[in-house]
Amino acid sequence: MDEPLRSLASVPEGIPVIPLTAPLRSLACLPRETVHQIMDDLPLLNILKILAHNNSYLNECVVSHAGYQKIFPTLSIATQLTELFILHREICHFTGKALAGPCSPKSSSHLYQTYKGLTRNRVADGLQELTRSDLVGTIEQTVYVHGGDRTIMEQYASEPYRPLLDRDNDSCSNLRKRWDWWKAALTNLNENKARQRNMLAHLISEYPGKAMLKKPLDPSQAGPRFNTDHLARWYKNSAKRALMNRKLPRWDLDPWGDGNGLRCKYSKELIELIPYDRCLWSFLGTLERYPPKNLWTLKRYPDLSSQFSKLSINGDDKSRDEIAYPEDIAKNLDVVMRGLMYVYTESPLLIIPRIVWPKEEELGVPLFKKPVFAVDTTAQDRSPYTEPMHHCIGQRIRPHVEKEYDWLKAFLKVVAWMEQNLDFKGNRYISKC
Repeated sequence: MDEPLRSLASVPEGIPVIPLTAPLRSLACLPRETVHQIMDDLPLLNILKILAHNNSYLNECVVSHAGYQKIFPTLSIATQLTELFILHREICHFTGKALAGPCSPKSSSHLYQTYKGLTRNRVADGLQELTRSDLVGTIEQTVYVHGGDRTIMEQYASEPYRPLLDRDNDSCSNLRKRWDWWKAALTNLNENKARQRNMLAHLISEYPGKAMLKKPLDPSQAGPRFNTDHLARWYKNSAKRALMNRKLPRWDLDPWGDGNGLRCKYSKELIELIPYDRCLWSFLGTLERYPPKNLWTLKRYPDLSSQFSKLSINGDDKSRDEIAYPEDIAKNLDVVMRGLMYVYTESPLLIIPRIVWPKEEELGVPLFKKPVFAVDTTAQDRSPYTEPMHHCIGQRIRPHVEKEYDWLKAFLKVVAWMEQNLDFKGNRYISKC
């Protein structure tokens, strides 16, 4: 052999040296002229893959190639384009996209053409800039984050996006920073989604028959339904899918062009599960009959206290027996009472009632008019152009408010304890503690 396998010592800085694959090891053992002949039939994508290994001998073969030296005239320029290609390849691997873009593997794809194919319809002197602009443009499509998406993702990023947003600076280092920000924010967002869905699966399994899907609602409100294993499995699988998500949905303010995309509904702020109304009746009736004496009184919650003064769940005036709730139940009861009236939302200006109470004229008929959990599907008054944080736009992107899951967990735990330890239907207190 005229040209032995060269040393890897003299290689450009900034690109890690990757061990050659078996085909490239064989290629590196061939004379330079033979390597050039082989490269005549290799598309640009394969040439960039060769440069990504940062082998000194193969780098020299690419730079000295009669055709590709117009794209890579010097090792410095080859290094710059290779760094962009390595970032592009990492993005494609993470997001599951083809290296050559949506045209792959058609001959119209720029990266899948050989030098002869590239020069057939293009000026050879512009191929270097064409290659760079193609790589930068493909990377920009991923790392550029829309204003609405950015507002949501900034909650899960370690640093703000604004200092990194400089589209005029398309250097590889700047693109790398933006990609690292995008990747870290999306990974953290996915982990939050997965944790919330695993929590839902756990609550469905631990408290069967006490919570139903927000959509579709169970209109019967009949006896408990315990065949909910399929729901728990679905949410566990949904958590796995959330962890594997590699694409950020692009939201559109008006996808249909007729104004329907601007309609926002209050129900989008609710999490996936809501308790059955019978659990609410049991909770309020038991709390009215057996108020806690070791934690607080209803005076701490004036809104709820006024509702209790107007409504009797049982329809009669039973005597109240103050009892000492267990410490753990008392803490969860405090969490429930704090969030019983209104849903937790991202914006303090958005007020959504959690439960709907009977109207003034209906209070005299408690057996037929009881409070229920509200799932309001009416439109919101605020504009998505000015407040992009709500779920009507970001429902496929961001997780729900964490306090909502904490409230549901606390509510189900308290209701389960009440049903097990307090006799709501009778006139006596049964303690099993």
